[in-house]
Amino acid sequence: MRTARRILATLGAFALLLALTTCSKPTPSAQPQKVAVAASLPVESVQPEIIVATFVSGDVQAGKLTSWEAITAGATLSKDQSVKTAAQSECELQLGKTAVVRIREKTLVELKTFSTAGGKTRIAMGLDQGSVLCKVRKLTGGESFRVQTETAIGGVRGTEFQVSVGTDKTTVVAVKEGSVAVLPASADVTAAEQAADQGVSVVDDLLDKVQTAAPVVAGGQQISYTPQAAQESAAALSGMGDVVQKMVEASRSNLQVSAQVLQQGDQIAAKAAAALPPAAGAPSAITPQNVQLMKPLDTMEIRENPQAPAAPAQNSQAPPPAPAPPRPIESRIAASRRALVGAVLSSGQDLVAADASGMLVAAGRGGKVIWTIRTANSPNENSIPVVAGGNVYFSGAKEFVIARLATGAVVSRTALDSTSAHIFGQHVLVAPPLGLYPTTTSVRVFDPATGQVARDIQLPGGSMMSPALADGKVLAVNQAGVFLVVDAASGNVDAQIPTHATQPVALSVSLKGQSAFFADRKGLVVAVDLAGRQILWSTPLPGTGSGGVFQDLEVTETGVYAFARGTLFAFSVADGKLLFDPVPGVTTPPLVSNGRLYIGSAEKKLLVLDPATGKAITSLDVGAKPTTRPSADGSRIIVGTDEGQILVINPDALK
Repeated sequence: MRTARRILATLGAFALLLALTTCSKPTPSAQPQKVAVAASLPVESVQPEIIVATFVSGDVQAGKLTSWEAITAGATLSKDQSVKTAAQSECELQLGKTAVVRIREKTLVELKTFSTAGGKTRIAMGLDQGSVLCKVRKLTGGESFRVQTETAIGGVRGTEFQVSVGTDKTTVVAVKEGSVAVLPASADVTAAEQAADQGVSVVDDLLDKVQTAAPVVAGGQQISYTPQAAQESAAALSGMGDVVQKMVEASRSNLQVSAQVLQQGDQIAAKAAAALPPAAGAPSAITPQNVQLMKPLDTMEIRENPQAPAAPAQNSQAPPPAPAPPRPIESRIAASRRALVGAVLSSGQDLVAADASGMLVAAGRGGKVIWTIRTANSPNENSIPVVAGGNVYFSGAKEFVIARLATGAVVSRTALDSTSAHIFGQHVLVAPPLGLYPTTTSVRVFDPATGQVARDIQLPGGSMMSPALADGKVLAVNQAGVFLVVDAASGNVDAQIPTHATQPVALSVSLKGQSAFFADRKGLVVAVDLAGRQILWSTPLPGTGSGGVFQDLEVTETGVYAFARGTLFAFSVADGKLLFDPVPGVTTPPLVSNGRLYIGSAEKKLLVLDPATGKAITSLDVGAKPTTRPSADGSRIIVGTDEGQILVINPDALK
């Protein structure tokens, strides 16, 4: 069987790939441990890369996170769009001459891949919520059709089936004709499809063995693959990605794959055979409800000409329908089951967050979880991931982890002792070619690519802050309240400015021009003139109660904003006087973007305030308590919640 050779898996404990792939097997090469380029299909077998809405009923929209438009029958879609259906709404999409897919009501799908490169049709759709029916023609060598959800990896060849995602993220696969082999997402074979395309036969062999170990859902059967099943299967396939990578590297260098690597592959396959079927459970007969839901498959047709008939002419006197108004919450991504903490970061295409259990997660903007990494930093209330130069950096109470942003592959894990642990939310600073890691006595310089430590920059008096960097100078405040300016190259202390601060913790110095701002653990906010090497002003947080400031200050041309004691405080940049009365009932540090101040509320709202007066401009009920600092992502605002969701918000849609 070559069904697994076209599986493209998303990394992470709960990502799912349901892949429909071919069963043809190329002729073995004389040296199976070396690259053997597979032959392409004849040109005439290539299918047109066209996606057409052949049937639309009700409210169906297509687009991207930044723009959604209603579609009608005959609309042509592109492979990077998403489609969503409202209640009592459905549509059918024909994908070239390969498949027809019915998208049921309350469903969100992403058209991830549609390629005919090298004469091989490859289609991948992401199913974030709801249900789809798929009818796929018989595939030939090297072709694949995939539906991606969040629980398992499967493979079939030309079939009729249904995939649905429940509210608990359990995926149900029901097969009318054909068969589906189900694997957990922890198969970790991100590079496998590319390797198989290049004819790396040992990768093919490993994937075949793992695929053979998977439970199979035959026609007339269904299986429920739960997040728990994926977790239980993870250990069996641990290390598979590393083994595949070693095989690929050896083949690229035209070297023999070592016996040790081949043995590791066999061990993974053996563990998979023993663990995967029990974890998934035995398939059962299709329920009467799913039999009824799959009735439309009888009439669904893969047309020879994938163009829909023209829509009936409309009354020329009738006004055109008004465009649908933009939605304030464009995407609600289920990133975790735990509260998200710190901040959700944008890397351009993807979003990265950390949760209260110390798990790192990366998700696409369409809602698909790309990968997850379990770290030893649990529990985690404060740690913030840092994204820079293609890597993610995450430190906490027990370890410092560096991972590849694109794949989630771990570059390094470093155990932390009492001097290097970041239990209060300290975080690294990465400004290539420097990486700066704060300890209680120094700032450790490390290689951002590998995590290897190069040297230490000593901080007189020690510090519990996160470092800042300006013009080649490391800025921090020591535990005695002395503001330090240290040359990053030489380690020489250029300036020591005494302040009245007491042990600043976790936050970093915030900069605006030649002024620096920070706060301490007792709530004193301080402004420092870097050019004049003197204090500009210092102001204590007003009101009663204990607790200081532990998150970075938000600083604009006119205001300094601090989050402490569940309250927002605002001060004038010029003199430290209050800009407006404190705002209580706040759950996140603030963000000021495009003249608006955003902050989370205990009433499960995102508040939008005037940054000069504190007066409410508007608010958005988000259905969960915001728990991360709102972050600006172009024209959008991103925030995480206590229910583990990442929200992508369109400020222009807020009334």
